[in-house]
Amino acid sequence: MLAGQLGRPVSRTALAALLWPQTPSEVANRRLSVLISTVRAVLDPARRHPANRFLVTDPSSVWLNTRHVVLDTVRFHEAARAAIAANAAVEGNRDTAAGVDMVARLEVVVGMYTGDFGEDGELTGEWSERPRAAFAELHRDVVRTLARRCLRLDRCDAAAGWYLRLIGEDGYDESAHLGLIAALSAAGRHGEARRRYRDYAKRMHEIDVHPVPFPTA
Repeated sequence: MLAGQLGRPVSRTALAALLWPQTPSEVANRRLSVLISTVRAVLDPARRHPANRFLVTDPSSVWLNTRHVVLDTVRFHEAARAAIAANAAVEGNRDTAAGVDMVARLEVVVGMYTGDFGEDGELTGEWSERPRAAFAELHRDVVRTLARRCLRLDRCDAAAGWYLRLIGEDGYDESAHLGLIAALSAAGRHGEARRRYRDYAKRMHEIDVHPVPFPTA
């Protein structure tokens, strides 16, 4: 629950209610205090540090101290946002070397996303679904940025591969379909581009969206 909040505080009341929804609040709050002590013992079994070094609490809130606790959620979130911003900053730069470096940076960030948040556990409810959706969408933004950067570098086959990845995750992603068609056309794979356009048009009709015409240039 705390890892999905990227180090932001969560109220004790909300945590207790999420963990023990059918339990009277007084009992749930006592259980939460015990659980906090247990988590602190796991993070610092030898008790070498102050209690708040890893898991911080105050009378109303609980949060993870990201200065001392390494969270893959935080690492991915920060790296993804920074890479997207850096790519935007060099958008008009025609320096090929800068573009190649940007591709390498974006590829590293894509590799940091090893699966949807909490997919290996039995995590249900809004507290897990909201960060799961947010991290997944940020990952898609990075992949989309990478695909566009590859296309600008005339790495058309690589761009097509990234767009295919987006379509595999969401078959109704119109921009990914159009990006794939553009990449295939730029690579001279015109027959495949036509087939992919038909797939795109079919998908759009399924959701009552009028497909854009096949690009002629």
